[in-house]
Amino acid sequence: MTTAKFNLLHQKKSSTELLISLLSFEYGTTIYTTAGDLDVGYLFHAIVPEWGEDKAEDQYMDCVRNSLILAEKLGLTSIS
Repeated sequence: MTTAKFNLLHQKKSSTELLISLLSFEYGTTIYTTAGDLDVGYLFHAIVPEWGEDKAEDQYMDCVRNSLILAEKLGLTSIS
């Protein structure tokens, strides 16, 4: 994902706009947003295919890997 596209997502005003824009991401992509009223720092959004599709297992592993990388970049000490 390009930095420009990533920055554009964080300028969105609503989760609905963000989720609509997610449709243009490739499977395996993970991004984060603020958590709104939830008592957490961030929400991670992972773009995954339906299980059983071609390369689904690899794409799920990409999401896990990308989530851990993103957590490290954000300085998080735990995720759930």
